[in-house]
This record gives sequence, C-alpha cells and structure tokens, in this order.
Amino acid sequence: MSIPDNHLIENYFSLPITSQQSTITEIITKSSYKQIQHIYYLANNLLSIDIVSKLSNTDALHILSYLDAQSLCRASKVNRKWHDLATNDSLWYLLCREEDWLKYGMEYSLINSIPSTPISSHIPPHATYLIELMQNKNIQISKWKEIYIRAHLLNRNWRCGYYSVLPPLKGHTRRVNAFDCQDGVILSAADDSSVLLWDSNTLECKLKLEGHSDSVNCVKLVEGSRFDSRLALTGCSDGFVRLFNAINGNLLKALSSQVTGVADNCSIELLDSNREYIVGVGDDFCVRIWELFEDCELIHFLPGHKDEIQQLILSGNIAITCSWDTTMRIWNVSKGFNMQTLSTAGDPIMCCDIGEGLILGGGGDGHVRVWHANTLKHLFTMSGHDGEVYCIGLNSDVIVSGGADSTVRMYSHSGVEVGVFHGVHIGIVRCVKMQTHRAITSGDRKVVAIWDTNAKYLLNVVHRNPTLVFDIWCDDTKIITGSPDSPGILTVIAFW
Repeated sequence: MSIPDNHLIENYFSLPITSQQSTITEIITKSSYKQIQHIYYLANNLLSIDIVSKLSNTDALHILSYLDAQSLCRASKVNRKWHDLATNDSLWYLLCREEDWLKYGMEYSLINSIPSTPISSHIPPHATYLIELMQNKNIQISKWKEIYIRAHLLNRNWRCGYYSVLPPLKGHTRRVNAFDCQDGVILSAADDSSVLLWDSNTLECKLKLEGHSDSVNCVKLVEGSRFDSRLALTGCSDGFVRLFNAINGNLLKALSSQVTGVADNCSIELLDSNREYIVGVGDDFCVRIWELFEDCELIHFLPGHKDEIQQLILSGNIAITCSWDTTMRIWNVSKGFNMQTLSTAGDPIMCCDIGEGLILGGGGDGHVRVWHANTLKHLFTMSGHDGEVYCIGLNSDVIVSGGADSTVRMYSHSGVEVGVFHGVHIGIVRCVKMQTHRAITSGDRKVVAIWDTNAKYLLNVVHRNPTLVFDIWCDDTKIITGSPDSPGILTVIAFW
C-alpha cells in the first residue's frame, strides 16, 4: 500500500479550517461506497474513545461537577472508571451544598435514621439506590451520595404529602399546655401538673418529672448548659420555674418567681460560654430574669406591662414581650432594662417574632407591624386581615401571618402582600412555624397546612390530625401537634 505524499498532508493542514472542511466534503462526495465505509469506520472508532477515562482524576471530576444528580447516576453506569468518578464523595458534597442539604450530614444525620414513611412507592429512577441500601447492607455508596438520595426523598415527601401519622402520645389526664422536642426527646406538660419525657423514635414515655403542684404552662429542652447535661425547664402556676436533668429526671433547681403563677412563657438563653439566663413572665405582667449560676439568683425584676403578656421571644441578649396593653417591649437580658416600648394605636399585640433583621408584631386590629431589629425604628404596617392576627413568623423568603379571619397571608420583607389564601383553614389560624423554605400553619380546623414560601403556594394539607390544634412544633422530618382537648394528646406526623 502506497503512503500519501507528506507534502500533500502538510499542505492540507496548512489550509484554513473552512478550507479543510470544504476539502473533506468534496473528497467524501466523490468517494466510492467502499471508501465512505472506510471513512465511517475510522471516524466511529475515533469518536468512541473514552476521553474522560484518559484524563487525570482531577480534570475528570471537574468535568463531571457540571452534571446534575440524575446525569451523574447515568454516568456511573458507563463503565467501572466512570462509576468510580461519578460516585466520588466530593461531587455529591457539591450537590448537597447546592440544595442546602449539608445539614443532613452535619447538624441532623439522615444516614442512620430509619424512615417511618413508606419509601418503596413513587421512587424516582435515580433514587432506587435507597431501596437497595435498606435491603442489602453490603452495598457500598459514598456518604454524600446517600445523604443526597435520602434528603431528596425527604423533601419529596414534604412536597407531595407522603407522611405517616404515628400512634398518639397519651399520658396526660387533662389538656396539654406546652411541649418541646430536641434530639429524639419530646417534653410535654399539662393542666394535671404532669410533665412527661418521651422517646420520639419509640413513642414511649421514658420519665415523669415530679414536683409540680399546679398546672404546668411552659416547657423547654436545653443542651449545652453549665450542668453538662440536657436540661428540662418548666414553668408552673405554683410560682416556680424548675430545672430538671432530662436524662435521669432529677430536680436540679427550683426558682421562685415570688408570685403565684408563672404564665405561658419562660425560656433559657445561652449568651456565652459562662453566662446563661432564664427569662420568665408572671401573672403579675412582669418579666423576671435569673442568672444560671450555682445559686440561680433572680437578678432582674422588670415591671412595665399593664395587662396580660401574650408571648415571649428570646434572641441573643434581646427579649421581646407583647401584651394586651397594646405595647411590645424590647428588653436587654443581661443588663435588665427596657430598651424600647413599641406601641399600637390602641389594639392589643397578640403575637411577635424576630429574624432577618426585623421585629414583627401582629395586632388585634388585623395589622402586622414591622420594626428594624437594630434601630427599633418603625418601618411599615401591613393590613389585610379582617380580625385579630393570632400568629406570625418569617424566614428568608416571606413574612407569614394567620388570624381570626381563617386566612394565611404572605408579605415580602418590604411589606408588599404576595399571597392571600382562603379556604384552607376554617376557624382561627392559631399557629405558624417557619422552616428554610416552608411554613406550617394550623388552628381550629382539623388540618395542618404546608406551604412553599419560595414559590408562595400551598404544598399539601395533612387531614389526619385527630383534634383541634393549639400549637405545633416541627423540624425537617416531622410535625408534632398539641391538642387543647382533655385528656391531652400529642400527635407526631412523620415525613421520614
């Protein structure tokens, strides 16, 4: 076989690209069928070269980092080399970061948790690995890929309304007044003076905290205190705030408020590594602050409100109280003074919240008022509700409020109304809890509504709550609802 003249080949490659292309086109059009077959064979072999496998791992991973999750799963089926690259932990870490799912591998681990909701149906193609993982422990998968798949399924359950209503927590003989949840433990309190600690996984009552002689109105679970143990904080109508070891149930401290009755709110705040404060409000409309050292002394007694305090919010060194006396007061916790009194035109302030640089107050006149969190300057007032605003909350997307007119309303952070929702709730909307891009609302009708605050629409409604709802607690995997009925029960709605 004769070899083409080197000068001819050199002359071809010296031509401009457009001339090279036109030359090839002319050659092909004038070639015989066998010559075209030969050209096709050569081109097909050249095009089938696995370029990714020939690159360094660093370069190959950089190219694959532009793929989404489904494309990565498809790429992993090409061959062994592609499988090793496409399941690299660094790629799935980046995908988890894009979805804001790093918390599922750090703050809240989904790796060892067992779903309580059915996962075998409605599984998207690229998430079938999870079923295999549940059934075969020998299957190896990277940490962040498994986290991504589990987080994908968890968020799909919220979005599509796939949930399980777990057996109710029954143990109180009268209505439940308050509850809290943290790291697998649920703390609940009732009118019958009982305080119970539950395992949120097995739903078994683990401990009963003894020592209360009257209705217990508020509870809080606390981690990382000076007692080197999880604390259970309770506020009781007998006038005492009590601290228990939440591991063994031992009473650590009983703090006297020097007044008969501790109202519906008390809380604890860690300000730095050495100073913790308990803030409570009493039936005498005053705020009390204890410093949580060994003696747990009452360090600040703060009068000011003239009527019942509706809500207490803590944020760092700031305590906010709103009252029927038409005011909302901002308190400095460590120094114990009233920083500012925010007032309305004569209507009570039913609820409050703080976040995203804003302070919110929901009024009895149906208005939502907004102040700057640092300057405490009034920014604007948002109207819309036809009746009292009973609950309010905010996240990075919107401000959400619910009221006596059965509506849920969403506002932008600049005060523009971006959504009004009728017909989901019947009766008063009493509670709203906010998550990253979700809001959960409930109230007098036997439903819990879940909202997408980014897209501003209703995701789904949970119809299975057995009673009316006076309060809700939620995290990324579940909703807990409290009943105002007697005997009191708690209901756990699991999305994982």
